[in-house]
Amino acid sequence: MILSNAVIWTNDGSLVEKGWIRIEGGVISEVGKGIPFSSDLDLAGKLVLPGLVNIHSHLYSSLVRGMPISVSPQSFLGILKEIWWKLDLHLDEESVYYSALVGGIESLKSGITAIVDHHASYGCVRGSLLLLKRALVDELGMRADLCYEVSDRCGREKAEEAIEENLSFIELSLKEGNGYFKAHLGLHASFTLSDETLQACVGSAPESVGFHIHLAEGPEDQRDSIEKYDLKVVERLDRWGILRKNTIVVHGIDLSAGEKDILSSRDVFFAHCPQSNMNNGVGTADLSSMFDRGIKVCLGNDGYGFNILNDLRVAFLLQKHEKRDFNAVSLEEICNTFLKNNYEALESFWGGELKFGKIAPGYAADLIVLDYNPPTPLNADNFLGHLLFGIADSLKVDKVIVGGKVLLDSGKVLNVDEERVFSEAEKVAKRLWERVIENA
Repeated sequence: MILSNAVIWTNDGSLVEKGWIRIEGGVISEVGKGIPFSSDLDLAGKLVLPGLVNIHSHLYSSLVRGMPISVSPQSFLGILKEIWWKLDLHLDEESVYYSALVGGIESLKSGITAIVDHHASYGCVRGSLLLLKRALVDELGMRADLCYEVSDRCGREKAEEAIEENLSFIELSLKEGNGYFKAHLGLHASFTLSDETLQACVGSAPESVGFHIHLAEGPEDQRDSIEKYDLKVVERLDRWGILRKNTIVVHGIDLSAGEKDILSSRDVFFAHCPQSNMNNGVGTADLSSMFDRGIKVCLGNDGYGFNILNDLRVAFLLQKHEKRDFNAVSLEEICNTFLKNNYEALESFWGGELKFGKIAPGYAADLIVLDYNPPTPLNADNFLGHLLFGIADSLKVDKVIVGGKVLLDSGKVLNVDEERVFSEAEKVAKRLWERVIENA
């Protein structure tokens, strides 16, 4: 496939006007400027970017939009117990599947080509990751890295079942991942995991597979670790060997300087989820202290919506707001950090099979085509300003290409009947809500 007549943001500091891209075998083979010898798709001056990556999501929240909530939690733990843990107890096969399908469709429409999802459905544990894979990878054609959230909150038997669900999917991904799906071993958070369960997880996870865990999102995590184990939460996880290569730690609101030093010395990826943190009222991670230590900070959304560029903008604004300092963080520092590390994480999870995140020869042909008509000059020097305060604000994704295959065209998903999916999802959501409300 040859794409022509495009404005190409290469994500290595260049903006190519009237550019073209040749794709062979799912990989970019050539990028040029001017008129190619032939063209399969004239993009009529539209803007092309590397496909976006969501490094931490909870797609099982996709069917919660508008659900009546009669409780008023007084703490972060209350939010978990009274809303999310009740929800995941009542997820069944159809709600798990449609949550993933709806979330995948809306992610594609937001320019996301790869999702790293952290799943929980204690009403439907075994086979749940296959349902996510079926929706995201087999049907929609996206890339996905999946795991199941191990926790002791539902008892020992359910924790063991969750571990087995992870191990089964990890084995499948190692045998048949074929560049489109990978796996982590999912953990909820230190405060819902006993030493016995952590030992079982560490003892069973292949060395090549990292963990995916919430870290110090609310004060409960630190308090529990100090009271029970006389260790700060990062110290406890480190002692168990959780902070290994390719591990994803998420949130990191309440961390000491010493804990950040530990994270910087380990080969982990740190997922920042600013809008979710704001919604839960838990505060925000101090990104400057992370950047200073060389921690590999990435961007996720924790299941809070689908437009990851909105999270990028909020990440920029929130640091300045929290510190009451216009110069707390620069536009370039925020954008370049996330636009580098999200892709570096994906490459690491894929074990070097593919390169992601640039429009250059040898990189995966995961591309998004945007309708963006800038009212001011657009060039390589000011592109990031357009990205945060123009493109993110009025995001119009025209096409999505993954591995050289067009998955979305003229804003419409090609591989599934979107209208039918959303119609059925509405019925599934209604049944799910009834189960949650009846058992409130």
